[in-house]
Amino acid sequence: TTAERISRGNLFVGAYGAFRNPRAHKELAQDRETLLSEFQTLNLLFRLEATAIELTSAKNDADG
Repeated sequence: TTAERISRGNLFVGAYGAFRNPRAHKELAQDRETLLSEFQTLNLLFRLEATAIELTSAKNDADG
């Protein structure tokens, strides 16, 4: 559904901001549990991306 696609997109954006931005701006000292949680989140994002279905627009359907 549209809501599901939007929510998954927001999940990717949120995870990127939460994990990448702090690393880009400062050195972090994190414990093993935090690192494992981050790894599991990233693994989920890769699994979602791997099962994503590309949508074609109505314009592309008319052209093909």
